[in-house]
Amino acid sequence: MQSNIIIKTLIGISKILPKEYRKRSYIVLALLLLNSTLELFGLATLIPIFGLLFKDNMIHDNSTLSAIYNYMGFASDEQFIITLSAIMLLVIVSKNIISLMISSYQSRFSYDIMGYLTIRLYKLFYSKGYLYLKDINSTEFYRNSAMIPERFAHTTLFGILTLISELMILSFILLAILLYDPTIVLLLLLTVTPVFSLFYILTKERLKIYGEELHILHPKLSSTIYQSFFGYQDIEITGTIDQFSNRLKTYVSLYKNISAKQIVLQLMPTKIIESSMVLAIFVVIIYGIYFLPDRETLLALLGIYILSAYRIIPSINRIMIAINGLIETQYVFDVIGELDKSDEISRESTEIEFNDEIAIRDISFRYPKMQSDILENFTLTIKKGETLGIVGKSGNGKTTLMNILLGFLKPYRGSVTIDDIELDESSIKSWRSKIGYVAQEVFLLDASLGENIAFGLSRDEIDVDKLNRVISLASLEELVDILPNGLDTNIGERGTRLSGGQRQRVGIARALYYDSEILFFDEATSSLDGETQREISNAIGSLSLEGLTMIIITHRLSTLDGVDRIIEI
Repeated sequence: MQSNIIIKTLIGISKILPKEYRKRSYIVLALLLLNSTLELFGLATLIPIFGLLFKDNMIHDNSTLSAIYNYMGFASDEQFIITLSAIMLLVIVSKNIISLMISSYQSRFSYDIMGYLTIRLYKLFYSKGYLYLKDINSTEFYRNSAMIPERFAHTTLFGILTLISELMILSFILLAILLYDPTIVLLLLLTVTPVFSLFYILTKERLKIYGEELHILHPKLSSTIYQSFFGYQDIEITGTIDQFSNRLKTYVSLYKNISAKQIVLQLMPTKIIESSMVLAIFVVIIYGIYFLPDRETLLALLGIYILSAYRIIPSINRIMIAINGLIETQYVFDVIGELDKSDEISRESTEIEFNDEIAIRDISFRYPKMQSDILENFTLTIKKGETLGIVGKSGNGKTTLMNILLGFLKPYRGSVTIDDIELDESSIKSWRSKIGYVAQEVFLLDASLGENIAFGLSRDEIDVDKLNRVISLASLEELVDILPNGLDTNIGERGTRLSGGQRQRVGIARALYYDSEILFFDEATSSLDGETQREISNAIGSLSLEGLTMIIITHRLSTLDGVDRIIEI
C-alpha cells in the first residue's frame, strides 16, 4: 500500500526532474547508499561492547578479541573495554560528521531544484498573459510560483530521499538480524507490520484531504489580510472592519482546525512505533522463555534487539513522517506538472520600425464567457507623430482597444499592423520596446523615486543623465526638490507618499526613460481634481513637441484640448 504512494511520487519526480539535475540525483542516491552502510557499520561497532558487558570472560573466550588483547598488550579487561569504547565513540562521531555532510548535499540538491522550479513556474504563469493574470488571485499566483516549489523541495523531494535512505538502513539492519536469528525478524514482521499497515489505511485519505484543503485555504487567508491592508481607507469609511474580521475568523478557524488534526496524525507514528516496539519486546521475551536454552541467550538476544531498536525506531519514525508528507503534498504535481505542457518554443523575432502608421483593420474581440463582441469590425489608422484622443462611455471598448494595441489581447478577427508588419508573437517584443504606457493607477514599487522611474533597474544600473532629462520632461523637478533625499527618497508601497498627480507624472517619466516612441494614456487624468488634471494634460501636450506619437483614452472631452484628432467609440 505504501509502495503505491512511493512509486507514484517517484514517477512524478522523474517527470519533473530537469535533465541537468539527473546526474546529481544519481550522486545523491550513491551517497544515500553510503550513508546507510555507515549507519549499519556504526551500529555494528556497538555490538562488541554490549557483548563484553553481558558475558563474562568473552575477551578471552573469543579468539579474535583475545588475539587483539594480547597483541596490544593490555594490562586488564577494563582497559581493553575502555579502549574499545573510545574507538566506538570515534567511529560514531566520524560516521555522524559524514552523515551530516551527505545530508547537506542532499538538502542543497532539493533546494536547488526548488529554485529552478520557482523561476520556471513564475515564467510559465506570467507568460499565460493578461487575461489569465487578471482572472486569478494574486495570492494564488504567489502560492503556485513560490510556495509549491518550496513544498515540493521540503516535503516531497527531501521526503522521498529521506524515505529511500531510511528504507536502506532498515533493510540492512533487518538483514543483519535475519542472519543472526531469522525467527526474530519473522516475529517483528508479524507484530510491527500489521500495526503500521492499519495506521496507513486509516489515515491515508484524511491526510490527503487535509493537505488539499490547506492548499486551497491558504490563498483565501492571505488574500483577506492583503485586502485589509490595502483597503484600509475604504474599510474605515464603510465601517466594514467587522465583516473582514469575521471572514478572517472563519478562514483562521478552518485553518487551525485542519492543521491541528493534521499535526495529531503526524505525531501518531511516534506513539505507534513506541507501542509496537514494546509489543515486539513482549513477543521476543515469550519466544525466549519457551524456545531459547537459557536466560543468558535471551538476554543477549534482547540486547541485540534493543540495540537495533535504537536505530530502527528513528528510521521507522522518519519513514512514516515522509510517507505522510508524500500523501499530503500530492497536489504539487498538479501545479508543477503544467511545466510538461509548456516547452519553450524559440520563435524568430521580427523587428518593427515605426516610420509611418499603425493600422487597425476590421478587428473584432470578445472576452471569454461573453455572448457579444465588445469591438466589432473596428478600423482605425494612427499616423506617426499624431496625438489621438479616443473617447466613449465606460464599457464601450476603449481600454480593450488599448490592450489590443499594447499586445495584451488578441482579436479573433482582423489585424493590427505597424508599417505593414503584423503585431503578433514574433513582433511583440520589438513593438513593446517602442511603447510607453501610463495607466489610471500607475503601479509603483516600495522603492525610491529614481528606481520607480527607471522601473526594474537597481540603483547602480540607472542612467542619471537620462533620469534627470525625463524628470524635466515630466515636470517632476519640484517634487524632487521637496523630497528629503531627492531621487533616493522611498515613496512607499504603491506610492502612498505621493499625490495622484505626482504618481501620474512618475508614470510619464517612466515611459520616457525607456525611450518610448509611442505613449498610451489610459484614463490617466480621470481620478484627478480639475487643477491637477489640467497640469497633467499640459504635461502631455508638451510631449507632442518631442515628436512622440500619443494615444489618449478618456471619457472626458475636456482632457483632449490640443490633440490632433478625436474619435469616439
